[in-house]
Amino acid sequence: MATLESPASALNQTIAVEGSPAVRAIQLAKGAQKMTPWLFGADAALSALIGQFQWWKGDTEGALPYLQRAPRAQWPARLMLAISRWRKHDLAGMQEVFEGTLKGRGNRKQGLVWCAYAWFLERESRHDDAVRVMGRAVAANASDDKLKSALQALQNGKKLKIGKLYMEWYNFGVEAPPQMMPPGFRPGRRATYR
Repeated sequence: MATLESPASALNQTIAVEGSPAVRAIQLAKGAQKMTPWLFGADAALSALIGQFQWWKGDTEGALPYLQRAPRAQWPARLMLAISRWRKHDLAGMQEVFEGTLKGRGNRKQGLVWCAYAWFLERESRHDDAVRVMGRAVAANASDDKLKSALQALQNGKKLKIGKLYMEWYNFGVEAPPQMMPPGFRPGRRATYR
């Protein structure tokens, strides 16, 4: 007869994990999944967390099963899932993930999700769809100046530069962050360091 562990003993076993911080976080979250029968909705939230940790560690393929179980409200995990579908050239799947994410509670106010959706459409030479998505974004967030400037840039035929609007964009690994110059360095002149 199998006995069911108590939540406290399961948590104590997962705390004694060694390794890099990312590995420890993944193992701790996987250990916490033992407690999901006692916590409503915790399995999906922990799956999203594990998927995000594995994504940031660089294991994008290992993150996919967890990201697919992520709830709509976990928009960073859903954005990672859309990125993985885009990388596999599954545009219909990417659009389905974005549309489902935008139906999630509170996600219509997340400007980064709207801009990422438009950016991917623009990358796939679907400019009219990207403008339409940004139009929906401005309609949903009338007071967001970042979305208005992104819509205006798309309407004027310019590239959508999400990194200038949302620095969090670089966490998803789609674009490399800009190189920072050391303090006191002025390009085009002799460098002066103080």
